[in-house]
Amino acid sequence: TDPAAVAHGDVYLATAAQRPNYSLLIRHLYFPQARVRHVSHDELEVARDQLGAGAAVLGDRKDAGASELHWASDVVSLALDDAAARLRGDGSLASLPTASRIELAERALRLETQHADLWPLRSRPGGLADSRKWFARLREAYVTGVVPTGWPYPEVDLGNGNSA
Repeated sequence: TDPAAVAHGDVYLATAAQRPNYSLLIRHLYFPQARVRHVSHDELEVARDQLGAGAAVLGDRKDAGASELHWASDVVSLALDDAAARLRGDGSLASLPTASRIELAERALRLETQHADLWPLRSRPGGLADSRKWFARLREAYVTGVVPTGWPYPEVDLGNGNSA
């Protein structure tokens, strides 16, 4: 087992509230219509510290696994920054200041490009276009401040499962 992967994999433990099959730290990247709730600024900082610990274990490795871990860490960092900004508002995408959303959109574009570069290392060629749609929709949500029409899931507050 790769110790750097294990260190990065434990980031989700930063939150006291745990949900099956997803992490509160990143769910709003997949479901930008979800409010960021049940996580505190302190927990986000613990997660950042855990990412730093994972990076320290990773060191200056340059192999394919290291590239994937660096990318994954950058995705989680995007999610943490998004969550912190949302927590300064009402937790919604719409509560993010425009400048913050644009900066997050630019980062999402860079991550999408890196994702496409890393894709052939482990994944089948036919799935990349569908995978990239998640980033494209996230970028659109950041740019406009609303969830794009045709998002693959209905608007649901994942905190309690009720429709928004």
